[in-house]
Amino acid sequence: MRAVYVPLGEFLARSGGVAGKPELDRVKTVQKEYWRIFWEQPEIAGALVTPSQRELMPMFARMLEIPLEERKNSQWRFGNPVTFADKPRQ
Repeated sequence: MRAVYVPLGEFLARSGGVAGKPELDRVKTVQKEYWRIFWEQPEIAGALVTPSQRELMPMFARMLEIPLEERKNSQWRFGNPVTFADKPRQ
């Protein structure tokens, strides 16, 4: 991840705090690269964990069930939404 995000940080630092189209385009490109790398990880980890360990991580098992080609352009969100006390529920 450092190889992806350090150059982005350096690029954004040179922009002087102004995010124009080139900066936003670079961020989008890096986000796509992040997800590409992210989706390669389940197979790498899957080769290291035992079936018993997989049972302890249902989300991990589900990730491995999705073919890599289908994951290619997807993004997962982790956790649950939080409702703030000062906002009424919808």
